[in-house]
Amino acid sequence: MADIHKYQTERSASALSLVSSDAGHLSFKLSCLTDADLYDQPLTIDAEIPGSWTRDRIAVTDSRGGDIAVRSVPDSGRAVLRFDVAPRTATYEIRLSP
Repeated sequence: MADIHKYQTERSASALSLVSSDAGHLSFKLSCLTDADLYDQPLTIDAEIPGSWTRDRIAVTDSRGGDIAVRSVPDSGRAVLRFDVAPRTATYEIRLSP
C-alpha cells in the first residue's frame, strides 16, 4: 500500500512541459515536487508517436544522454511508447534516429 501511495502522490505532484520539438525530436521537462528521499517510485510516461515513426528508430534519453528503456504499447490502433523515469525534475528527449 505504501508504494501505491508514493506513486499516486508523485503523479499528483508532477507535470510535463514542452521544451522543444521538430519533425524528428521532442524534448520535455518533468517537474516533480515530492521529496526525493521519501518518494522513490518510478513514474510511467506514455507518449503517442507519429505513425510515420518506426519503433526501431526511436530513442528516449535523459538529460545526460543516458538511454531510457522503452516498450511499445498498443492503444486502440495508436503507436504508444511507455517508459519509466525517476520522480525527479529532469529533462528527457524522444528522438527519431536517421
